[in-house]
Amino acid sequence: MLRKLVFALLLLFVLALPLTLAAQSEIPLAEGYTIDFPSRWDWEDAGEYAGFYIYGDVYLIYIVDPVELSDLITIRSKDTLEDVLLDAYYALYEGDQPTAREIEELNVPGRTGAVWRYSIAADDIEGLFIVLEMSDGTVGILDIYADASNYDDPEQELEDVIVSFDATDASGGGADGGGGLGGSQEPAGESCTVSTDQARTVALRVGPGENRSSVAFLPTGVDVEVTGVALDNDGDEWFQLNKDQAAPQSAAAEIWMRRGDADESGDCDNVGETSAPPINPIAVQPPTAAPGATAAPPATGSITPVTGTYTVSYNANTNASCRGGGNVVIPTVEIVDDMAFNVYVVPVTGGINIGPDFFVRTSGTNSFIGSFTWDDGTNSQVYLTFSSSSFATGSEVFNFTINGTPCSGTFTFNMSR
Repeated sequence: MLRKLVFALLLLFVLALPLTLAAQSEIPLAEGYTIDFPSRWDWEDAGEYAGFYIYGDVYLIYIVDPVELSDLITIRSKDTLEDVLLDAYYALYEGDQPTAREIEELNVPGRTGAVWRYSIAADDIEGLFIVLEMSDGTVGILDIYADASNYDDPEQELEDVIVSFDATDASGGGADGGGGLGGSQEPAGESCTVSTDQARTVALRVGPGENRSSVAFLPTGVDVEVTGVALDNDGDEWFQLNKDQAAPQSAAAEIWMRRGDADESGDCDNVGETSAPPINPIAVQPPTAAPGATAAPPATGSITPVTGTYTVSYNANTNASCRGGGNVVIPTVEIVDDMAFNVYVVPVTGGINIGPDFFVRTSGTNSFIGSFTWDDGTNSQVYLTFSSSSFATGSEVFNFTINGTPCSGTFTFNMSR
């Protein structure tokens, strides 16, 4: 936890200060927000990080106002305070992360919030991470911690400070459009996402229209970004989706869903228009050639990967889920030994070889599919799409079980010559 280490060093510095510090000028929170603290306390800008440090006799408080928080994470109307706490902590800190069952309600009269109590044994620190709802519906962060020997009950000891952190105008939204809960705080122009909690109900197609092939279903519990909108022949709106989020395992070039089939969040009425892909006729398998005849060559895409060494670079996050559970985002570096490595690619009839493994080309496309089993028995499917002869994007879906429950995860990566 790099930032916690920085905070720990600052805390040691603070505890060594005399108790006669005079307060500096008013802490420069975003317009429309305020916090009060004892006159002998002091504050310091967090520098390259969002927010400020406020430090007193015992405790150090890291504060992020709603406007700065909205720059770090996206807060949607359907999010609970627990959702915001999990997202905010993940955005701010590395290392151990809170879980939903560890989150409690804030115990401060007159204020609503969610808290996570934590310990950092290596630095002998106890802390309380708070997501605090403002009177205008926005939310801010207070991370309160101290040396374990002096830490007691900050909810009681610092009640006045916690209560004072609020909006100065409760008319709504915050002066600079901070993120908030309850629907009215979503700023105009926020990206549009769709989601569903019903498995296998929202069909995903290769283009806008019921006449387009269905290739998958919208995954449950995942906020999928909408990247464009187009009309079908009947005048109905269809959303183009972020393929890596909606159907990373599909070889389809684009992924679409009919608007209205899933829940929407954000500014979905102002999604930019995009062009629908052409309708490709279904390929018909040619008859088997007569003995002695020369068969026609298989259909291929227009790109042939060049032979040589490619560098595979994993993306930062990996999505994983188990049957009956929601999606979990895991830092890829916590799963793999190397975030980048080299492979050798050779084009062959019907596909490519990557090392000893054969990847078959999807007929008429620049996409390739392969499957292999790791030494521990874990099975993986790999999907590659080349956008040039020396560059591809891809995903690797790996399957595993936890206590008998089937699970899967998806790495995404780039591969370049």
